[in-house]
Amino acid sequence: MSEGPIKQWRDGHKTDRVSTPDAHRVCAPSPVKGRGYCGRKNDRTAPFKDATCSDCHAAARADKEAG
Repeated sequence: MSEGPIKQWRDGHKTDRVSTPDAHRVCAPSPVKGRGYCGRKNDRTAPFKDATCSDCHAAARADKEAG
């Protein structure tokens, strides 16, 4: 597919993919045992204020907006 003006326009509206690498990720706790708030299987959890997982923080923001 060519890099034409339509594809360039679409790419201009994409948001950057942001995720914390597994080596640096500390998830927020989830009601489901053994899972982080983001849904990933995780052994390392911390209170929300200390969690470093960007996916957990994004999930919490989405839940707050939905609720």
